[in-house]
Amino acid sequence: VGNNSFYIGVLAEDGQTDELYTVNIYRLPARSHTSSTSLREVSGQLTTVYMQNQTLYVDSPSAEQITVCSVTGKLLYSLNKPSGKASFTVIYPGSLLIVRGSSGWVRKIRN
Repeated sequence: VGNNSFYIGVLAEDGQTDELYTVNIYRLPARSHTSSTSLREVSGQLTTVYMQNQTLYVDSPSAEQITVCSVTGKLLYSLNKPSGKASFTVIYPGSLLIVRGSSGWVRKIRN
């Protein structure tokens, strides 16, 4: 927890040139609740989001607008979800997606 510094020494292909790099990582304290990328309870409402065989499954109490983005932020899909369970075909070659519901939840999922 806190600041952690790591030092990486790199030697160039010429065998002569070298450089020392410092990587600083700040680690946050562990959360008190269970961490999950697919389940989260907000204000007593449970939202489930997952991918399987190019199908995005979303189960949330509200009818809402769903946006699917690449991890770089590029909008891939904008979908209208009815209340309850819904599924959508999502074709994207990348391995991670960011899925956001207009009711305020956000999930990072594996494609």
